[in-house]
Amino acid sequence: MSRVRPLGGASGRRSVRAVSARPYAGRSVKERLAERRARLLDAGLGLFGTRGYTSTSIELICSKAGVTARHFYEQFASREELLLEVYESVIHRTRKAVVTALHQSHSTPRHRVTAGLEAYVHAVLDDPRYARIACVEVVGASARVERRRRKTIYEIASLIEAQAQALAEQGRVARKDFSLTAIAMAGACNELVTDAIMRPTPPPTSALVSALVRLFLAVIAAARPEAPSKRRSRKPAR
Repeated sequence: MSRVRPLGGASGRRSVRAVSARPYAGRSVKERLAERRARLLDAGLGLFGTRGYTSTSIELICSKAGVTARHFYEQFASREELLLEVYESVIHRTRKAVVTALHQSHSTPRHRVTAGLEAYVHAVLDDPRYARIACVEVVGASARVERRRRKTIYEIASLIEAQAQALAEQGRVARKDFSLTAIAMAGACNELVTDAIMRPTPPPTSALVSALVRLFLAVIAAARPEAPSKRRSRKPAR
């Protein structure tokens, strides 16, 4: 399918924006642009999260959003840019949920770990479109999208590493470099969510949370601080 571009190139885009700068139906230019952008983002979420990125054309996105191709290019340079914006919204939603859960008071490390992982799983799986975009559609979409995806993995790993280091500072586990362990945990989180949405009958989210909590505690708590050695007293030989 041929890609529709705005007429007139860069100069054409400037003239379109100059004309659209006039107030219309009581709404300012800024309000109209924001509304169109919101509709395009919503269309991107709906189509990328159901049909898939490669099966969604700009024409289809515009039809779903109720805008013209000219309006699309006022907001986004390409379909890839729209995917990145939608992906950013998924990342923001997930990060906010996890950080909020971690900042709440928890009586034990297990409760804290469970709260964080539960927030993550629900943030991406309660709406399957988020999970599909975050775990499936961004994979291999482009080199630029892949760089952002890798950055996301490291952001998740950094959060996990911080939690592990906090346990070490409390003396609950031994102090060590948790960076590689954290990346492994981030990959486990991503893969379990991917597997859940690819199955005909996905497992309950509670099962996913339980599996991740057991894994986290196993790999982190395995680095237990060494107990002081106790030497047996020996009686002097007579």
